[in-house]
Amino acid sequence: MRHGLYTIPSGTDLLRHLAKGLLSMARDDGDEFSLSRMRVLLPTRRAGRELRDTFLKLSGDKPILLPRLQPIGDVDAEEIEITLSGYGIIDHDIPPAISSLERQFLLSNLIQKRDPSLGLDAALSLAKDLGSLIDTVHTEDLDFSGLEKIVPDTLSVHWQKTLEFLEIITRFWPDILLERGQIDSADRRNRLLKSLTQLWQTCPPKTPIIAAGSTGSIPSAGELLKTIANLPCGLVILPGFDKDLDQESWDNITDTHPQATMKNLLNRMDKARSDVRFWPESEEIIPSRSSLVRAIMRPAETFGKKDNEPLIDGLKGVEIIEAGTPREEAGIIALALREAMETEERTACFVTPDRDLARRVMTALRRWEIEVDDSAGGILLTTNSSTFLVSLLRVVEENFSPLVLLDFLKHDFQRLIKPEPISQFERYILRGSRPSPGINGLRRRALNKEKSEDIVDLIEKSFQSLLLLADGKHSLDSYCEALITVAETWTTGDKFLWSRPESNSLSSFLSGVINYAELAPTVLLCDFGRVFRELLSHETYRADDSPHRRILILGQLESRLITRDVMILGGLNEGTWPRNIGHDPWMSHPMRRNFGLPPAERLVGLSAHDFAEHFSNRQVIITRSLKTDGTASVPARWLEKLRSLLKAEGQEQDWANSGRYLGFARMIDKPASTIPHSALTPEPCPPIDKRPQELSATWIEKWMNNPYRVYAEKILCFKVLDPIDKDTTHADRGSFVHDVLLDFVKFYPLEIPGNARDILVSLGQKKLVALEYVAPHWHYWWPRFERLIDWFLAEEKKWRKEALPWIQEEKGTIVLYKNPETDRQFTVTAKADRIDRLKLGGAVVMDYKTGPPPPFYKIKNGMAPQLPIESLILKKGGYLNAPQVPENMTYWKLSGSHSAAGEVKNLNLDMPDILSSSEEGLLRLIEKFENQNTPYIAKVITGRLYDDARAYSHLARTTEWSSGEPDDDTLDET
Repeated sequence: MRHGLYTIPSGTDLLRHLAKGLLSMARDDGDEFSLSRMRVLLPTRRAGRELRDTFLKLSGDKPILLPRLQPIGDVDAEEIEITLSGYGIIDHDIPPAISSLERQFLLSNLIQKRDPSLGLDAALSLAKDLGSLIDTVHTEDLDFSGLEKIVPDTLSVHWQKTLEFLEIITRFWPDILLERGQIDSADRRNRLLKSLTQLWQTCPPKTPIIAAGSTGSIPSAGELLKTIANLPCGLVILPGFDKDLDQESWDNITDTHPQATMKNLLNRMDKARSDVRFWPESEEIIPSRSSLVRAIMRPAETFGKKDNEPLIDGLKGVEIIEAGTPREEAGIIALALREAMETEERTACFVTPDRDLARRVMTALRRWEIEVDDSAGGILLTTNSSTFLVSLLRVVEENFSPLVLLDFLKHDFQRLIKPEPISQFERYILRGSRPSPGINGLRRRALNKEKSEDIVDLIEKSFQSLLLLADGKHSLDSYCEALITVAETWTTGDKFLWSRPESNSLSSFLSGVINYAELAPTVLLCDFGRVFRELLSHETYRADDSPHRRILILGQLESRLITRDVMILGGLNEGTWPRNIGHDPWMSHPMRRNFGLPPAERLVGLSAHDFAEHFSNRQVIITRSLKTDGTASVPARWLEKLRSLLKAEGQEQDWANSGRYLGFARMIDKPASTIPHSALTPEPCPPIDKRPQELSATWIEKWMNNPYRVYAEKILCFKVLDPIDKDTTHADRGSFVHDVLLDFVKFYPLEIPGNARDILVSLGQKKLVALEYVAPHWHYWWPRFERLIDWFLAEEKKWRKEALPWIQEEKGTIVLYKNPETDRQFTVTAKADRIDRLKLGGAVVMDYKTGPPPPFYKIKNGMAPQLPIESLILKKGGYLNAPQVPENMTYWKLSGSHSAAGEVKNLNLDMPDILSSSEEGLLRLIEKFENQNTPYIAKVITGRLYDDARAYSHLARTTEWSSGEPDDDTLDET
């Protein structure tokens, strides 16, 4: 019977050789039930499933009685509990574990008592981190007795206060657990492992106990492994133990080395390296990459020391690829996985600690209709069911604002309203300026729009359960029950919502919140949304089974002991693999060290061991991205060491922009043909009878700047949709100021009353109340309005000594062109803000501007024609059929700023000359476009996404024929 310490070298399929050895032991025993009496302890449940499948393959798919496979890395440790319960230990000695959610609520209460200013969501976040600290302390078999000594005087006051906060777990938490008859789950696991260790020490089992693949990084697990190694029928099989590492390197191993945890385990066992033997089924196998891995991982004191063979030989079967971005990296990995499927029964495994990269790869695989789940699990918050619930809550939180409401209505799980009515509702109700808050705001916007009114009624009715809780504070279970009711209404029943792959996890989470809601304080509905998202963000989700049997996507922990034909290691950047430890809000690194918690380097060593094990496989693909989130990334330290070693051998390696997979990934999305750079500018020439015969001064300016815009809107009758929840602040302010001043001047055209300021303020207040939606920042803008009306009154009093108001907001019209042959004519219109008559004769054309007026040169050369066209219409009697001689044009700039609340900008141009040149220019422009051969050419206009000046750029396919630079030229003839 084999017993003691063994190892199976890296890259030799540990589980297969383990299974062969156990079958050999069973055959040697000569008992057909011998295998079933063995107990095999493995690091994870997945390793247990893999070993089960391996036994099945080795038996030729014949039925076989398997050993008892038991994971020792899981916190619940049900198998250990079953073993101990047979001896009567569990019922009396080990209390049940407190659930993670229950503990989080209880700890958040303690945190809020110490700092009442914290919201429940913030307290829950800190409670989660505090729970992790408690688990770490239990895992390392420590206690909190020396906590007060861990903060030296050299640390900041912040950490001194944090230490006071940690009294939560030294003074109050133990009493709470005692009162509830519970213990922390990590404490319970430790007690179970210790009880099992003690049981096997006092009553050694007579059947074989095999612990395989564990390195004993957890102290209690290490003690159990020590006990197993000393049992008469005990076997401990270390994964990838390097027996050939030179003694100097072994002596200088630090926590970052992949052999560090196994070295610590041997010290715990009082064993030497020579006590570790090769597993008989693998002792003749010499891994081809062991020398290279050993060289990469050597400590600093011996780095550069090599075995005899060239290191470059160890790279046979290894492909290292540096992609430009994570998206490109995911495409490369998906291609490699897809290629593996081309060979029948060929398998592949993608391993990464980066769950975002895993999700990208899953998405990329759907190109070929390959569905693969991330077996490492993901955040429950990112699943479709969770995003639906979060979207639903945001609708109520933000009081039915257009953007969040439309996001909810267009969610895949929304099945109550069909897509076509939603599109109509979006166009007529949700686009444009924001309606007033709440259901009533939607109802006012939907007034007299029958189908939209029905949708508003349906929204109000379906959200009623949550709306009833909108006032006051309520318990979390009340909100959860209302949320479920509303969600089931929108998914038209409970079957759809609760039949998703993530439904079991989501249901368990909601049940937990409802069951433990009494432990949390009541909150407002807006606070519940933050609490719900905070709790959900810490919940993980794993698929029940992988939908694809030949491809796996795993995390580091899940991938231990897993071997496939092709191993793909992704995300090999510093900070990802190995991962940054991150910030601990409760303990700084010196505090953790003083307290006796394991250094961060230990996690680096475990990551190094995972990398070394997978890197030793026969065919390996390693990927990383040169940039992450737009920032240059740093290669993982092991890749940098590999590059240095190869460089020392004269083997320069450039992994960027190389490799066939990278080429394939860049080719796969490349279009078969591209539009030539010499694409021509659109030059539509519509027939004469389709061309406009009337344009306003505003549209004439657009006509000159970009004729294609007139073609699109006035001839094709296209209209740009307003953006959702459009920010109309500046436009509303301009209209607001214009309307207030218009009413004031209309009411008092001759004399300015003594209480003019009060009148203007009153007019402003009435106009503001009448607005459909008043953004909060209007309150901050109001002082500007008061400053500008003070300036306006002072300037108006001076101005009225020279002139009196005559025309306001009046539309003027003149026929500027007639063609007797075709009976076509062209009408020019303009709406004047204000025209005043001078007391000495003549008139002045005025324009209010809340923004900057156009530059002087643009007015003079005709590129800003608004006031010149108004003056021309005035001269020709287009306003009230009363010709007047325009003496001047002026802008009144109304900013309301502290430095200059307003400014009068008199243009003082030669009016006869400007009127003559304006009329001639307009006639040339009109006559040019009355020629059927004149095209409405497109010009490049830059601006923001919803800037109406470039609204038709996509229709004109501007990017295909231009460099995207603005074009200020106009037609030569104009």
